[in-house]
Amino acid sequence: MKTGFLKKLLVNLTALFFPERCAFCGKVTSAGEHTCAQCKSDLPLVSGIICKTCGCEKAFCSCKKKHFEFKRCIAPFYYEGIAKRGVLRYKFGNKQSAVRVFAIYATEIISREYSTEHFDFVTAVPMSKAEFSNRGFNQSEAFGIALAKELALEFKKVLSKPFDTRPQRSCSATNRWGNVFGAFSVTSSLEGKRVLLVDDIMTTGATLNECAKMLKLSGAAVVFCTVIASVKKY
Repeated sequence: MKTGFLKKLLVNLTALFFPERCAFCGKVTSAGEHTCAQCKSDLPLVSGIICKTCGCEKAFCSCKKKHFEFKRCIAPFYYEGIAKRGVLRYKFGNKQSAVRVFAIYATEIISREYSTEHFDFVTAVPMSKAEFSNRGFNQSEAFGIALAKELALEFKKVLSKPFDTRPQRSCSATNRWGNVFGAFSVTSSLEGKRVLLVDDIMTTGATLNECAKMLKLSGAAVVFCTVIASVKKY
């Protein structure tokens, strides 16, 4: 038998006994497809001319050239509709299989927007021990590990969160900045390193900014960010 036929047969048998499910709605997909046709057509993809800071399209950007400690942040999706549903299933429904799909989509926009950049490693926004115990996994770290694999980069856990803070989602936009101030630390010297920092969602950028600040204080030359989804600003 030809190798191509055997490979196709294996894919079909795997799909029969272990069907792949859409990362966004959970429906069974066709063999080799990670997103169902309906969700693929409804995904709120970030496209067009985007802000060189926050990564939203110009019409949905409100950063007003705000100074961030990171150089840029990009996302494949807006945090709405099917993408929001998929992220919530991932975070709170423990659908960790979706993380590879998010990484695939993120890799596509990284290839487009960061094509001239190089990174020494990928790292992620950390959780405190209590936060990790409560959720059972760090969704940002899992995304970072999957993304690093897609990009053929090393994932390094260099950030820590020594104490708890209020969940950012429970804070107003203004209070989010103070809530995470001083919440993170870096575990090693990063002299001259170019870092790709990841998180799940970007709303105000406060968490990413605080982490990027600590990375730079530890010697990082530059910090770029990538998230699964970004909140539109109207």
